[in-house]
Amino acid sequence: MQMVGDFTLIERALLYASKSRLISGVVVSSDSRIILEEARRVYQEKNAMVFNLDADLQKLAVFNANQLPILFLHTRESFLGKDNSRIIDTLKAVFLLLKNRFESDSIGILLLQPTSPFRDVDEIDTFLSNFIHKNTILPAVSVRLVGDAHPSRMYKTVDGELVHSGVEKADEFSPRQELHPFYLRDGSFYLLDEGMILTGTPVKSQSKYFIREFPLTLNIDTPADLLLSRTLLAEGFWVENLP
Repeated sequence: MQMVGDFTLIERALLYASKSRLISGVVVSSDSRIILEEARRVYQEKNAMVFNLDADLQKLAVFNANQLPILFLHTRESFLGKDNSRIIDTLKAVFLLLKNRFESDSIGILLLQPTSPFRDVDEIDTFLSNFIHKNTILPAVSVRLVGDAHPSRMYKTVDGELVHSGVEKADEFSPRQELHPFYLRDGSFYLLDEGMILTGTPVKSQSKYFIREFPLTLNIDTPADLLLSRTLLAEGFWVENLP
């Protein structure tokens, strides 16, 4: 519910998703009535249809007159809303509800976390068009290039002493320009197929990847990240692209 520019983080994720022509339905999952009502407000202002997940619909791929994906509100059970709860467990709960309700040979989930405030307007459909072919979902994840925080320069402590992580140790003191590229999930896009959802695997070694750059890769985990996102907007480093 934090504001970044003129929009809450929930609103940002919803407005970006609403621009997609490849998403059939948007599910907002939360144990907070405030967050679910914020989602309802955003969609109703766009004259879109809103349903609870137990709505009696024929299929998920139904669009309203404005060609917006239908919004589904999912109230999480308490054990899914704890600080240490895994998002994959919520995705599994949502998937099973969808699978039991709608007839479809293939239901995939694209996770769009509200903590990623900045996206290109057409980025979602670009992402999906690259990784969905003839109803076959190719698991994919968005990543960013790791710079100075390279694994070859990382250590752990053992009995009060620094010990190298063991990853790329031969390059421990190599110049940054000579290091083998490593990538880190940026938290913005996860595309999961049925098998990954049911086995609790958000990313697997065969996953495709989608490279993004700052400020698109900004992920809000701390108050400092939130301040940075607001500063980027205020100082013109990010040009608002939402209506």
